[in-house]
Amino acid sequence: MSSTSSAPATPGSSIIIPQFVRRAFHDTEVVNAVSGSMAGALTATFVCPLDVLKTRLQVQRIGSVRNTGIAGGLRGIVRADGYAGLYRGLGPTLMALLPNWAVYFTVYDRLKHSLAASHGKGPHPPTTSWMHM
Repeated sequence: MSSTSSAPATPGSSIIIPQFVRRAFHDTEVVNAVSGSMAGALTATFVCPLDVLKTRLQVQRIGSVRNTGIAGGLRGIVRADGYAGLYRGLGPTLMALLPNWAVYFTVYDRLKHSLAASHGKGPHPPTTSWMHM
C-alpha cells in the first residue's frame, strides 16, 4: 500500500497528500483538536492588542495614568513601539493556548456525545440548548 495518494487535493491542484494525513482528518478527535487550535490562534491574535493595553495599564502608576480610552492607549503603544508592539507576547500566548484549546474542543465533543448516549439520544447529540451548556 502506498503512503501517498496520487490524486490531487483539489481539482487543478498538483499537491499530493499523504494517506496518513487524509486518514487523520477523518478522525473526529483530530478535527476537533485542529479546529480548537485554529480558533484559539485566531482569538489570541485578535485580542492580543487589548491584552497588551490591559497589561500596560495595570503596571502604570496611578498618578501617571491619563484617561485616553482604548483607542488612545492603542495609539500610544503604536507610537512608542510600532505595530509590532501591539502583538508583544503573542508567541508565548499561542504556545500556552493552542494545546489548551485543542484539548478543550476534543474533550467537549467527546463529553457531549457521551452525555447524549447516556440520555438515550443515540450516537449523535440533539441540537437542544442544554447540550451546549
